[in-house]
Amino acid sequence: MKASSFLLILLMVISAGLAACSQSGEKKEDAAAESTSAVKEAEEKVEEAESDVVKKTEELHQEQLSELEKKSPEEVAKELWNLINTEEYKVNWKQHKPEGATAETPVTYLNPTAEEALRNRVTPLPPGSIIVEEDYNESQEIETINAVINLGGEKPEGGWFYAQYSPDGKILKSEEKGASINAPE
Repeated sequence: MKASSFLLILLMVISAGLAACSQSGEKKEDAAAESTSAVKEAEEKVEEAESDVVKKTEELHQEQLSELEKKSPEEVAKELWNLINTEEYKVNWKQHKPEGATAETPVTYLNPTAEEALRNRVTPLPPGSIIVEEDYNESQEIETINAVINLGGEKPEGGWFYAQYSPDGKILKSEEKGASINAPE
């Protein structure tokens, strides 16, 4: 009798253990499903946030371009000089040499907007595109720095602004450049 009681108790303990394991497995599956759902929800929130950042950046850029259009050529030229130097064009922008360039060809830099358009062969270059060209004298010292920016505006092809600077940033020329500048070759 003792042996059968012991076996009965042992069977009950094993059954209870299996039932607990089964419930634990269900809880693990539920927890895994909840975790997967939380990860997907977090990924959706990140994608939404990234989309919002891009949209807000584009809106801010358009506001800045609109504000620049309202300023005098001298004010725009000062802001353009500050912009190209703040962004450290020589360090952070892509240097561009057209096919067939020689030692006398000016050194040209493209901001990321202009560089991407050039890579994708988009013409005319989109609003926000900036091209900086350094002209050197015979002694290989910078003589002038020329910069153009597409301010966009009401013209579908953009409103280009041109400024020429001395190496120390003094404005030598500043003017509306025209309706369109195509991507450099």
